[in-house]
Amino acid sequence: MFTSYGHENSDPYQSAQAAVESFLNNEILEYDKLRNFDFGKNNHRAVSQLSPFVSHGILNEFDLIKKVLERHPYSKVEKFVQEVFWRVYWKGWLEHRPTVYDDFVAFDGHRCPNYDVAISGKTGISCFDDWVDELKSHNYLHNHARMWFASIWIFTLKLPWQLGAKFFLEHLFDGDAASNTLSWRWVAGLQTKGKNYLARSSNINKYTSGRYVDVSLCESASPLFEKQVYEIEELKYPKESVSRNNQLLVCDTQLLSHSEFIEPKRYDEILVVTLNNEDRLIKLSKQVLDLKKRFVESFCSRTANASIYNGQSLRIKISKTKNIDVLYPSVGENFDFLSKLARSNDLNINYLVRNFDRFCWNFSKKGFFNFKKNIPMIIDKLNFVG
Repeated sequence: MFTSYGHENSDPYQSAQAAVESFLNNEILEYDKLRNFDFGKNNHRAVSQLSPFVSHGILNEFDLIKKVLERHPYSKVEKFVQEVFWRVYWKGWLEHRPTVYDDFVAFDGHRCPNYDVAISGKTGISCFDDWVDELKSHNYLHNHARMWFASIWIFTLKLPWQLGAKFFLEHLFDGDAASNTLSWRWVAGLQTKGKNYLARSSNINKYTSGRYVDVSLCESASPLFEKQVYEIEELKYPKESVSRNNQLLVCDTQLLSHSEFIEPKRYDEILVVTLNNEDRLIKLSKQVLDLKKRFVESFCSRTANASIYNGQSLRIKISKTKNIDVLYPSVGENFDFLSKLARSNDLNINYLVRNFDRFCWNFSKKGFFNFKKNIPMIIDKLNFVG
């Protein structure tokens, strides 16, 4: 499986396309059968490993699904298509309830001794400690391992889920505000009220092909409870997306070089923003920051009139600007930064939302089952095939 995530000597866009082709030509038809198996570090052949490209916009979820369905019948790739749509669903769910993310970021729980032991990979729980090492050294974990990790963190080590979710965002190449936050809440039993996910030694043994035997875990625990009730809120973006200004701002999560809003000579300048840690509430590891830098540099090399800015240089750049178009970055770190920037500079932001996102997020107000039953209609409506 091709997994070059923007190596300094490779082009991320070419790497992404090569990874897609490799997966579609080889692993995808075995995905449903093998996707739950974590074969170990550097051996995640059963899954696509495309998420770092998708989370930065280098691969578009909808283009990816279209490529899959052009190559294979839906009946044979349904599970993979659903997994891609989970990312779309999570984003939509969080768009309707952004306070969930605000409360997560604001959490400042006491770091008890178990925390330092956990993030150092010295718990004595062999699988967990190995995953800590893989997370720090390779900036990736198999999705099943992420579920086990979160369960052990919450129910065996008794640590706040918010600290674990922030630890993931610090190190994951595919760190995504919606998928990460809501997946941790799901494991804890907060997302689907009263239904938590408990890692079991037998399950870990089975799906790691016997690498971990008789792991001592808490396998019986009640789901977490929160008093806060999160109601659906007014959306943060306008009801329609129309380019109105001469400048476009793009964040490091929207790096699709052929976006519906990025047309040749449409904008006098495209400002591409990637934040340093001084402008982030959740600090990122050097490896993740370096990856973002390489992705952004590649985007600018492919895009006319594009220039790179960090938080400080962007403040200077827009200090005399009153209006600007922005590719909507979704609820998360970039959106929070831009919101503060707009308030402090009296800046009018015209957010541009992808048509597919806008359409799909209409079905994201409830649980995934409601979204899932609409997937065939969504595919047909948006004319993915043919």
